[in-house]
Amino acid sequence: MRCFVKSLLLCTMSFCASADVVNSIHPLELITNDLLPEGLVSTSLLGPTDSPHYYALKPQDLVTLKQAKLFIWIGPGLEALLSKAVTQQVDRSNLLTLSDALGAELEQSTHGDHHKHDHGPAGHLWLSFSYGADIARLIALRLQAIYPEYSRQIEKRLEQLLLNLNTERQVAIHAYQQSPLEFVAFHDAWAYYLEETGLKQRLAIAALPDQQLSLRRLYELKSQMDGVSCMVADINEQKAAFKLAERLELALVELDLMGQKMTEAAKLEEFLYVRYFQALRAGFTDCLNSNT
Repeated sequence: MRCFVKSLLLCTMSFCASADVVNSIHPLELITNDLLPEGLVSTSLLGPTDSPHYYALKPQDLVTLKQAKLFIWIGPGLEALLSKAVTQQVDRSNLLTLSDALGAELEQSTHGDHHKHDHGPAGHLWLSFSYGADIARLIALRLQAIYPEYSRQIEKRLEQLLLNLNTERQVAIHAYQQSPLEFVAFHDAWAYYLEETGLKQRLAIAALPDQQLSLRRLYELKSQMDGVSCMVADINEQKAAFKLAERLELALVELDLMGQKMTEAAKLEEFLYVRYFQALRAGFTDCLNSNT
């Protein structure tokens, strides 16, 4: 409780300065806050439980966008519902569109093929260690322009964040090499992470309501489950995923796609973006261990 109160006070005291920087979604907020020196934090337009695919903008959101000295978003490929408001409310000099900044790299990357059916080549960029590092570099440059007096501190935090990210990636690669088993995903959301760590996904199941899963489709799915005993699903998909996992006789492991478990109290700890990856590794490891 004391940690929560302290964190709340920190956010309150720094709000006037830190509200200058607004992220579209919570995972980007994790990265930005990891780069800011103590006493400064950014915020995000969407809460950690909000979906960028279905979010309805509120009047206050338009005010937040207009007042932001820097608005960071992935881009219209993922956040189409924000596009009109961003165009109308945010000056281009105050905008960082990550899919544009990484455009050439995204076009050349095989990562994009996993997400063209989903939300364009940008997709869930924060699930990639390499793109995450690039995003951190881009954000750091813009933060240094806004807070030149903290330029050196931001640079040092960037260096440490990149080092920690690389360490976690190597730990994850080693962990999955030790357990070369496969899992089933409720939603095909993890392609970047899988490609960079060597983790193997047997298949992803379309998130159909339980009543639409015919006996024939259920039989087809069960026939592909040989050697697999675990399904992973995002924390917000648990209700629907549980029913399907039960019918397929699979254990269900919860993952936190948007980092909503990285709470306000946890902001007192450094490098939450690295902790986010550590939590993913713990979840996938639990899933793989259920196969043994």
